[in-house]
Amino acid sequence: MERRARLEVYFANRKNVIDLLLNVYEDILRFMRNTSPMFFVDMERYYPRVNDKYENDKECHKQATVDLLKEGVGEGVIRADINMEIVATLLTFQFELLKKSDQIFNSKYTFTEIFETIFKSFIRGIATPEGVKYTDEFFEENR
Repeated sequence: MERRARLEVYFANRKNVIDLLLNVYEDILRFMRNTSPMFFVDMERYYPRVNDKYENDKECHKQATVDLLKEGVGEGVIRADINMEIVATLLTFQFELLKKSDQIFNSKYTFTEIFETIFKSFIRGIATPEGVKYTDEFFEENR
């Protein structure tokens, strides 16, 4: 199934925003397990138009993240005491670090290990106690 179609299914079937984020996390993780960190370097070097589209879409994704986080506040699973713009921007920059993960960590950790750590820290940091409980249960079931 194409990624966009999978995302539509995740949106349609979500229990709450945390559930949606966790399903997107799993989707990205599947992609990363089959992708070399050089993917991004090669995309930038050999496919500049694709890279430009990726770069241009970042702002749209950032705004979508802000909107989702606000929904999550209403659902009681995302903390209301955080600045959603800052959180979305930090998440964007953390994912940008993945592109340079080999240089930063000298290949000490896998691409997926770095991504998992970034995402788990992010989701637990923005979640309410109810959201953390939901997240912990998800990771326990999907260990």
